[in-house]
Amino acid sequence: MTYGEFPEPEIGAGDLLVKIRATALNRRDLFAREGSHGVKPPLPYVPGLEMSGEVVRVGQGVTEFKAGDAVLGRCRGSYAELACMAAADAHIKPEWMSFEEAACVTVALATSWHIGINYRDFPEFSKNIQELTGGEGVHVVFEHIGAPVWKECFASLRRGGRFVNSGVTAGHRVELHLGQLWTRELTLMGTTMQPREDMHKIMKLVHAGKLRGVVSQIFPLAEARQAHETMERNEFFGKLVLVP
Repeated sequence: MTYGEFPEPEIGAGDLLVKIRATALNRRDLFAREGSHGVKPPLPYVPGLEMSGEVVRVGQGVTEFKAGDAVLGRCRGSYAELACMAAADAHIKPEWMSFEEAACVTVALATSWHIGINYRDFPEFSKNIQELTGGEGVHVVFEHIGAPVWKECFASLRRGGRFVNSGVTAGHRVELHLGQLWTRELTLMGTTMQPREDMHKIMKLVHAGKLRGVVSQIFPLAEARQAHETMERNEFFGKLVLVP
């Protein structure tokens, strides 16, 4: 990974050009750098998935934002001083919230919005689920861990249930019993998560101070490599943040 110069991004209709004030690391950033876990972006590639910053310029058709607005949201290529983001993915930052905290909001809260079991505390959670559902299982399992929870998730589904995966944080190769797939009439699907309608609900709670971002450490953007090394060692709680 190299720190250097890159052309200013161009924006189109419906886009915002944003001056990045902070960007948070995600596991997908590591996968993109390594070309692993099925994530192999074309090169040259600027990492980053979420950020906070200030609007520099708005694209054609954008009426809900103006230059100078402080925003947060999902934005690819946010390991930079400037980035292009879709106006539909941008949200006004609460005035009382720091840019560093605001950069931590999008991915973590959108993920936890759907996921509620700590598999470390309940490693055989399918048993708990079967007990709670009278042995029937659940209609939908939504998870982002990957391989370590695959068998338990599969065992938690009821007949006709749906397994939804939104990430492979801890491993991406699993074994699948096709006989159980069709005899139990199960559906397997993937999603990049963060439906825009979810973020609107989440942001209402963020503005009310009921949901917060958690900052673990802050690094200068030029030290992105060191931040990645910290993430690889799992020596943190919360989010690692880069500041241009």
